[in-house]
Order: sequence, then C-alpha cells, then structure tokens
Amino acid sequence: MKRAALTGSILLLSLLTVSCRKEPEEVIADLQESIAELPLDPADRQEAIEELLAEIEEYENEENEKRIQVLIEKAEGGLFEESGDGTVFVARTKSGWTVLHAGGQNQFSEGDDPESFLLSFGGRYIVYSVKEDDEKCRFSWIDLGENRTGSDHEEDFIEEACSTPVIPGDDGSVYISRSNDIFQRNMADGQEKLVLGRAFFKPAFPKINNRMFMIPIPEGIWLLFGAAGHYDLYHYAGTPGTARKIYPGIASPLVQPAAYGLFTESPTASTALFLYTGEAGRYRLQGFTLPGTPWKSFQVPVRRNVTYLLNEDQFLFVKDAYPIRYVPSTGKESRLPLRVRRIFVHGSGLIYVDEQNRLLLRTEPYSEYEKKLFQMKEELEQNLRQ
Repeated sequence: MKRAALTGSILLLSLLTVSCRKEPEEVIADLQESIAELPLDPADRQEAIEELLAEIEEYENEENEKRIQVLIEKAEGGLFEESGDGTVFVARTKSGWTVLHAGGQNQFSEGDDPESFLLSFGGRYIVYSVKEDDEKCRFSWIDLGENRTGSDHEEDFIEEACSTPVIPGDDGSVYISRSNDIFQRNMADGQEKLVLGRAFFKPAFPKINNRMFMIPIPEGIWLLFGAAGHYDLYHYAGTPGTARKIYPGIASPLVQPAAYGLFTESPTASTALFLYTGEAGRYRLQGFTLPGTPWKSFQVPVRRNVTYLLNEDQFLFVKDAYPIRYVPSTGKESRLPLRVRRIFVHGSGLIYVDEQNRLLLRTEPYSEYEKKLFQMKEELEQNLRQ
C-alpha cells in the first residue's frame, strides 16, 4: 500500500513538473516582458539585468544539454588532435585514448602519458612522445587500423631529443628530421633511410639557425624550412633526393585545417590546408589544395587555431570564450551561443571543451529558440556596458 502511494506521489510530481515547464514561445514572451519592465534606477537596472542574464543562461544550458554527447566528462589537461582530412578526432586524457571516427567511438589506455602526439593525415596512425628527461623523449606509434577501431601499439621505437620533428605518414611509415636531414622509417621492419639531405635546402638567412618542420598530407609530406617567421614550403612526394618548392615566405609552421561546413554533412573528406603568410600587420591565411597547389588567400585575424568552412566561405575560431564565425569578404563576426575553451569541426558536428572541462560533441544546428535566447542575452550584455 505504502509503495503504491509512493509511486503515485512520484508520478504526480513528474506530471506537475512537465505541466509547469514552459514552451519556448512562453519563455521568450516572459523574458521580453521582463526586459520591457526593467527599472530606470541604474543600480536596480544592473541587478535586474544580471538576474535576467543568469535566467537566460539556464535556459541556454538546458537546451544545449538535450543536444550534446559527452565524450569525456573530465578532459582537463587533455591533448586533442583532428586528422588533416577531418575524419578522425583523438583525445588523450587521464582516462586514456578516445578516438572518434565515422563508425563511432572507441577507447583504450595503452602507453604512458604523452608530452604530445600527432595524427597522420587520414587519421589511421598516431606518433606520440613521452618525456624521458629534460632533453630526451621516447617516441611510440599506434596503428588504429583501417576502420580506426584498433590500437596496435609499438612503444619506444626511437629515443630522440624532444625537439626532434617526428610525424606519421599515411603509408604507415614515420618521418624523422635530424639536423634538417629527413629520414623515413619503415614501421614494419624498423629500417630507416635518408630521403632528403640538408644540402637540398637553401636557407634564405644562412647566418642564423634554420629549422625544419614537417606536416602530414595524403601523398608524402610537407616540409617547412627556414627561421624567424620566414619558411619555404616544400612537398616531398616520395622520391628520395627531390622535393618541390610550393611557396616562399610562410610566416608560421602551424597549419590551419579546412572543413566542409558546420552542422553540414560533408560529401568528401577535406582536401585543403591553410598557413599564415606575410609580415606583422599584413598576415594572410594562404590556402593550398592537396597535395600542394596554392589556392585562395584571406585577410583573417591572427589566431592560433582557425578552421575554414569550405561550403560557407567563412572561418571559425574562438574569441573571448565564444566560437566566432568570421566572414572575410565583409569582416563581420558573429558568435555561436555557447562558451568554450577549444573547438574542432568534426564531420558534420562541433567538438568542444566547455567551461567545466567536459569534451562534448554537438551535431544539431542551433534552433530558432536558442538563437533568440542568445540574441536577447547579447542585447542585455550591451545594455550593461552602456
């Protein structure tokens, strides 16, 4: 009898909760009414606006929670990488490796905590480094397999200075730059061969220390050789002793990815990458179609992480803890309605680290209700600044 009464009480409480929940139209109408009735006294007005902002944020969080997938609950201090073609996302946290791919998600925990890691362009192979001491690192290799669901592991295949560039190729080999000589290591048998000697590269500034950076691409690798914000870009296509110079005067070796669009299903994997060119005050993002043809360039704000949205001719980056859509033709910026620490465009969705250090995936575009809530919040924030 008591159990029946308790069950009935819980059901009644659930029904009351559902019946009290407002429809989006009601929420917007109530908020608009509260905004229209804001007090005139500056102190009272500020307090009322802050209360309204907190209320709107609760509604925003409630809507967003319905549409996200929690990939990692505690991602603080994690390392994150997206493959160059945008098909594989890998995170390394205290809980181990998390791999997101076209077929779903898998996790494994092999290996020590890495200092850093890199993915091959197609996302099948991982090379990661573990610090041995202040100067030396141990490098290990993971094969995720054809479907990206495996974790074949070869630990400590080489020990090098931690500053040594080591990257995985799509063919299952590993490229290593030692004193600007380029070596290719066959991971099947452990054999290494010199494929490009340092004498091949002609430094623009021979009297200063020149460095080599390597970037995975589908057919071979990109090589960036130079110093002091001036690097020449080469494409090594797999023929020992030769590489093609693609572009002079690259400002930074940090590559920026491209994706088809945000919340839009991509018909193909991405085949473009971007690099900053130019000098201070005149930087541009130069695009390249792969394996190595200069494409269009854009005047874009300098950010550490920028993604070009091919289908929308826009860039996506983080500014003041918000994802920003940037239209290069007009210079217009618009914020997405969520606060983040990091963002990655993956497939048709957005992977991001939120303010609670959760790693989340959202694949649904923002509803009109969410857009309206965010618009009201922006207007109230602007009101506060006046």
